[in-house]
Amino acid sequence: MVTDKLRTDAYAQALEREIKTGDVVAEIGTGTGIFALLACRFGARRVYAFEPSAVIELAREIASANGFADRIEFIPRMSIESALPERVDVIVSDVHGILPFFDRGLLSLIDARQRFLAPKGRMVPRSDTLWIAGVNAPELYQEHVGPWNDKPYDFNMSAALPRRINSMDQRYVTADQLFLEPRCLTTIEYQTLQQPDLDASVSWTVDQESQGHGIVLWFDSVLADGIMFTNRPGAPRLIYQQQFCPWPAPLDVRAGDTVTVTISARLVGNDYVWRWDTQLASKNSPHAAQQFRQSTFFGSDFSLNDLRRSAAQFQPQLNEEGLIHRRVLSLMEGKMSLEAIANQLASDFPKRFPRSQDAFNLVASISRTFAT
Repeated sequence: MVTDKLRTDAYAQALEREIKTGDVVAEIGTGTGIFALLACRFGARRVYAFEPSAVIELAREIASANGFADRIEFIPRMSIESALPERVDVIVSDVHGILPFFDRGLLSLIDARQRFLAPKGRMVPRSDTLWIAGVNAPELYQEHVGPWNDKPYDFNMSAALPRRINSMDQRYVTADQLFLEPRCLTTIEYQTLQQPDLDASVSWTVDQESQGHGIVLWFDSVLADGIMFTNRPGAPRLIYQQQFCPWPAPLDVRAGDTVTVTISARLVGNDYVWRWDTQLASKNSPHAAQQFRQSTFFGSDFSLNDLRRSAAQFQPQLNEEGLIHRRVLSLMEGKMSLEAIANQLASDFPKRFPRSQDAFNLVASISRTFAT
């Protein structure tokens, strides 16, 4: 991420423009801390840098090595789980993947803006615009469906094909592979964003005979006035590729045909479930009309037992592993050492922990997750 100069240079320019001397800054997802360091360089009085992963320790070392340890407060938690002692003037983040609808990033930014940002504060980036186009790329399509369309080693493996055609891929698409022109799907304004989901629809009227293999999505990110970067097909390559959504089969279109694609993205837990419905309508050949309904839900593998245990009416009962975790948590009241808890656990569940070290390893792991 740091060595992607197109991206990082754009952020550096935006931070230099947006940060005023004495500002307080919050960074959501600091990673190794490059934006926090830049914020200090450009005059920030204080930077609150959130990072739940262990890389935050490296960020601390880097900040210290550059003389900014006293101005950056590293917070080893998700921002949504935290509080700040003061309002901030700037919130900076790059928490999306190849699209801004990624993990809980949008939810974190909505929360941070509402709870952390001062009334006249600024967001970097300011907005992300999501674009969509149709793709004519037989080689890319074949790479996506892979062996499931063939018979590798003379085995029929087509049972995997429905999962694959309901899965998205990260790909570098070229501008000359677009057969339906780019259309704006939606624009996310971070200063006013209220909810993390997506619902949008676009249509094209085809002007010449062609064949399509799916759709591709990308973003234009506006960081500040006149400063942006993009992962659109044909632009200089970023670390971010484009998101390819295949069709179940190649789509043959003729001049005058209408192609309509409806996209939705729903945040479920920590991940998005994507859906892309495609409809081909033909005035000249009504019999040629086609309709595809696809979703990453159908591209996932679920066991029947997992689905049963996720049903709203299911009445759960703890298994042995659940009982073990409950016992460990019940002993974490600030009165026993990890060693003492592990010894008690091994005594309570001797068949599960034939070695005391095994019990200690589990207790230590639970401590890292839940203890303060």
